[in-house]
Amino acid sequence: MTQKESHSARRVRLHRERKRAVAALEADCRKLLAAWENESEKAAVDFIEEQTLKQLWNTLLLFQQYSFQTARQLRFTYFVSGGELFVSRKSKSITRATVEIAFRRALKLGGSRFPALVVGPKQLGCFGASYLYPIFIRFGVISSPASQNESQSNAKRDRKLAGNVI
Repeated sequence: MTQKESHSARRVRLHRERKRAVAALEADCRKLLAAWENESEKAAVDFIEEQTLKQLWNTLLLFQQYSFQTARQLRFTYFVSGGELFVSRKSKSITRATVEIAFRRALKLGGSRFPALVVGPKQLGCFGASYLYPIFIRFGVISSPASQNESQSNAKRDRKLAGNVI
């Protein structure tokens, strides 16, 4: 007799899986950037890039139905069917090839800096960028000026609090 997993247990398990997937994607991105920077052998770069793109797609699968916000604060979710992302706010889909193009562009925008600072979705320059932009921010592939400012203000607050501790 098997026990059914409670709703709360499913949420916690999914949160942990998502967290592991994002960490693995970040590690793969760093390897890929290092391979690009070192101008490694083409076969090695291709292999690392293929692994990173697989990890990106696995992470996208885990974040289906997760609530994101566009840069204009419009909420959306997505689901994956085949090789396409279907966004709740539009009737058209974003193909896997488009996601991969945007992903490569996002990584290359930062040069050797990770995560790359991307000012807005237009910098990704592809169809569906307004939806991919917040997804990539959540995955830690890129950072936005707003997230940079938020992390700086959090660091200032932490230093201030640390100074007040007796």
